[in-house]
Amino acid sequence: MSENRVVLRVENLKKSFGDKEVLKGVSFDMNEGETKVIIGPSGTGKSTLLSCINMLVTPDEGKIWLEKEEVTSAKNINRIRQEIGFVFQDFGLFNHLTALRNVMVGLTKVKKVEKEKA
Repeated sequence: MSENRVVLRVENLKKSFGDKEVLKGVSFDMNEGETKVIIGPSGTGKSTLLSCINMLVTPDEGKIWLEKEEVTSAKNINRIRQEIGFVFQDFGLFNHLTALRNVMVGLTKVKKVEKEKA
C-alpha cells in the first residue's frame, strides 16, 4: 500500500474580524487525489477558510503549505495561486464569453496554454 502524499496542509488556522472569531484553530491535511467537503450554515467560516488558503484573506495565526512550500510566508503568492483552483461562492462569468471560453481564460492567460490544448 502506497503512502498518501500531502498536497495541502492547514495547521492551527485562526481568523477574527473584530470581536467575531471565525476560524478557531482549523487543521487538516489534503492528500493527493482526495476530495474534502466543507459544509455548515452561513457565517461559520467556510468562505473565510478558502480565502485564507488562497491568501485573499490573511490569517491571524497558523500556517498553510501547498506541497512543501509555506503559503503563509510566500514571497510570490501569485505564482502559488496559479496552482490553486478556486471558485467563488458568487462567481462571476464574463458575459461576453461562452461557458467554454470562461473555463479556458485562466489556462490561456495565466498558464499560457494554447487555445486548442485549453
